[in-house]
Amino acid sequence: EGGFPAQSVAAGPEGIDFGDTDSWTATVTVENHGCDASAAFSWDAPPNPVAAVEDQYQFCTGLSFDFVNESTNATSFLWDFGDADVGSPEEGTSTDVNPTFTYADTGTYLVTLTAFADYACPDVTTADVEIQYLLEPAFDTPDPDCFNDHLFSMTGTASVDETTQYTWDFGGATTYESVEGPMVNGVIYASPGTYAVSLTAEVPSLTGCIQTYTAEVTAIAEPTIDFDVAPLSGCPPLAVTVTNQSESETPTSYEWTWGDGTTSVTQGTTHYYDFPGTFQIHLDMQTGGYCERSLSLSSADFVEVLPIPEAGLTVTPDVVDILDPTVWVSYAGNDEVDCFYSFGDGNGLEGCYVAYTYEEGGVFTINQTVINEVGCAATATGEVTVTGTVFYAPNAFTPDGDGLNDVWIPVVTGIVSYKLEVFNRWGELVFETLDEKEPWLGQKGNDGQHYCPNGMYFYRATYVDKLNYPRVAEGHLYINR
Repeated sequence: EGGFPAQSVAAGPEGIDFGDTDSWTATVTVENHGCDASAAFSWDAPPNPVAAVEDQYQFCTGLSFDFVNESTNATSFLWDFGDADVGSPEEGTSTDVNPTFTYADTGTYLVTLTAFADYACPDVTTADVEIQYLLEPAFDTPDPDCFNDHLFSMTGTASVDETTQYTWDFGGATTYESVEGPMVNGVIYASPGTYAVSLTAEVPSLTGCIQTYTAEVTAIAEPTIDFDVAPLSGCPPLAVTVTNQSESETPTSYEWTWGDGTTSVTQGTTHYYDFPGTFQIHLDMQTGGYCERSLSLSSADFVEVLPIPEAGLTVTPDVVDILDPTVWVSYAGNDEVDCFYSFGDGNGLEGCYVAYTYEEGGVFTINQTVINEVGCAATATGEVTVTGTVFYAPNAFTPDGDGLNDVWIPVVTGIVSYKLEVFNRWGELVFETLDEKEPWLGQKGNDGQHYCPNGMYFYRATYVDKLNYPRVAEGHLYINR
């Protein structure tokens, strides 16, 4: 069906022409002894190949060109790169799907692509490609430099084509430019910074032949030196803090000279002045890297470390008895000062020449603080020994509840430990305490349940004074209710 001739009685007919029919069916019928059978075969024509080449969008990329095949319905290809007329020994061809071909010279070439498919007719397409020398602008980037010294020179390259034109964009305001085509003989920027320098290369006679290359150059800001000092005056030891306000864009080292014969190499620090005087602080700053500078600065204001007064005291006498515990304390220096004393027992006095009476025995440290007219202080210490203790015990009491003489308690001062015991006439312990402020109420024991009868009793007080000497006081007392 659809062929010519339409029928044949041959067992294997040949030369049947189906024309441009996309599909057809052949039927065969077989007869034998009155019997017949039929079979049919249908055929659909495959789609025809369509050859296509991607349009050129890159120009001035050099003598090598990457071809992009956009054909459809094809299984194999034949490329003809059209270079037979430009001196090639033989015309370049390729069966690759997406070939890369290197031409012998520049020019415009007619490229032919043939696309093939089984059971279909091949399809052919052509495309023009412009092959030009590689246009690839570039330049060596100069090293960064100090702003005051910088004069950047650059040499650009782009193509062997002598018609190439060069355009420079320095990325910022300049105060000086010397440009000759691809050569920058010198450029000076108006201010420090990092600038994006662009070199654009173009071959005006060639379509699309324009490329730009960009790189950064840096004019380093000049380093500055400055620092702040606080406080500028005070009493020794005076802690002076320097705040380094210097600025540098490159690695930097510092050395401080404090004016008292010492130095340090920290960026910022606190320095202690231990003696009075007037001192000037000096900073040396050294920058490195691409911008080497040496800077120095001395403080405009001097650090004044104020004088400290002379402290000293005399204690007269330095050993006294608890029965006459008064001492005189005198300032032993020569300065005009205000004096303050603490006497080691929790009490104190103001004045440079004072008398003080102790209330208890012991060894006491007297601390003196003197302050001069500028507010600086000094201290000194002295020592006084108060010997002896006071012990007094009444010899009778009347615990009858009338509010008069109802308790018995010794009076004792200048002690560090204490024990009181009371015995009856038979030596029986009737009362004891470790507290010198606890009275005896006349009871037997400490529970207060029983009272001792009238009569004579014996006491023993054992104590240690503040010089750590043990002492014992004994005696009799009488209860009369």
